Amino acid sequence: MTDALRAALRLALIGALSTPLYACPGYIDDPYIPQPNPQEPDDGEEPEEEEPEEEPEDELTVATSFDPDSLAAAFPPDPNGSTFGFPSDAAPFGGEGTSWRFQKAPGDATNLKFELYLPFTFEEGVDAPPAIFDALREHLGAFTVGELASIQVHTRRDLETSPDLTMVLFTTPSAEAEQNTASWYQSRLHAELGGARELNAPVGTWNAFSTDAGENQLVFWDYRHSNVNLGIQPQDRQFTLAEAQEGPVTPEGEEEARDYRDQTVKFLTFMTYSGTQEHDVSIDGITITLKDGRTATIDLEGTAEEAPVLNSTLSLTELEDAYPPSEGSSFGVLDTEFPFREGGASLRFQKEAGPGEKFELHLPFTAGANEEPFPAFWDALYGFIGPITVGDIASIQVSSRRNIESSPDLALFVYTTPTHDTELDDASWYQSRLHMPLSEAANVNAPAGKWNTWSTDAGTNQIRFWDYRTAGNPANGIQPGEYFTLEDMLAGPVAPAGHEGRDYRDQTVKFITLSTFSTNSEVDISVDGFVLRLNDGRVVQINFGE
Repeated sequence: MTDALRAALRLALIGALSTPLYACPGYIDDPYIPQPNPQEPDDGEEPEEEEPEEEPEDELTVATSFDPDSLAAAFPPDPNGSTFGFPSDAAPFGGEGTSWRFQKAPGDATNLKFELYLPFTFEEGVDAPPAIFDALREHLGAFTVGELASIQVHTRRDLETSPDLTMVLFTTPSAEAEQNTASWYQSRLHAELGGARELNAPVGTWNAFSTDAGENQLVFWDYRHSNVNLGIQPQDRQFTLAEAQEGPVTPEGEEEARDYRDQTVKFLTFMTYSGTQEHDVSIDGITITLKDGRTATIDLEGTAEEAPVLNSTLSLTELEDAYPPSEGSSFGVLDTEFPFREGGASLRFQKEAGPGEKFELHLPFTAGANEEPFPAFWDALYGFIGPITVGDIASIQVSSRRNIESSPDLALFVYTTPTHDTELDDASWYQSRLHMPLSEAANVNAPAGKWNTWSTDAGTNQIRFWDYRTAGNPANGIQPGEYFTLEDMLAGPVAPAGHEGRDYRDQTVKFITLSTFSTNSEVDISVDGFVLRLNDGRVVQINFGE
């Protein structure tokens, strides 16, 4: 068949079709009709400028994007702790633009979680979703679980201990109330990304998850209860999208079969669970494909914001090279016997008996005037947090473990930068030195042989302060009366009984130090999980294990 005849037949076929090509099952690309070459100009004539050829529009695919501000204005997240995170240009999906990132650090509200609902079909009597979703919903229309070809999403974890997201598919409620798991949905199918089959999702890189077979295949579970904890637990009995589309699903050990094929999709949701405490996860590149070829791609964008949390891991080797301990002090050793985080390592210091060596780790923030800057090893920390004052601190938190009953616990110190006014400074290299022995915390509950968390926040193991107001031996200074709290310092000058008040709020933090005392004997202590939270919302979290 000649090319000319082939083109003529194709034109005739297109004209005879009453259904648009994009609605035909299996159709992928719009037709491309070859055009005749432009007529060659006669000699001496200026050639006519050829107009650029328009790319054919792909009627099967719709691309949409959301930014968190616009979406929150139209379809706000649950005010009881849910958030869209923030747009981040730090290693975005595809290498440019922004992606949405969610961070949660110890001390954040327990119910804080990432939650993004993409609405599709709503049941009769319920208001339709806002217009911001129109392009997405009009293109895909009402579709069932049986009509789904695949769902794909890309995520990136920037913290080893961060769980990944969970994808949840909700279906519209049935007219038969007894068929519904809750009043507003019939089924809720969970697909935890961290539980994907053939999981290969290393930290610090973008990873693709899909309902398709292969690496990182998403598998579903139906707890069959509105409360996950009270529902049927998965116990490695999850099922694939393909299995759900083959017929009714009956989990092993259960009697009731459930057929999801004709259930209409109401929401596709990406979320974290509120009970987890450490998160640093990004999301982007969502693709929903139906069996008739229609596809929707979703780009998560927005104006980049600075990350509120800096997650940092100290390399003991690099630390000792760049910032070695002073004579008589030690950073301890990396220990995997009693790690703070499962599978990790923490710093551990042991001393058998007698005075002498001590554990001492200075976390530096601002060098004093005319002092050498701190080594470049600390640049990431200082670049993120900059100079801070005592008044900027919202809380300090650390975790420790006494590995033997007889071991004393740690002490923390806050040193502030010197003013070089001898009437104000307690020593030539600091203005104030605030002692925080963990043994003097309020409401102590810190048994040996387990990790215990200490914080300046009110409650169990509340860290308290004392200022001996002397450069040398604390025994020569003002002895503790009633220890004071961070809240006391932030309220104004602190005046121990019989002494003038001191206002620490505008003093610049030079070091926050973790230490034992050289006079301690028989020490076996582990330390990790340092968290510094500022009043402006920034958080520094330092992992002491590699």
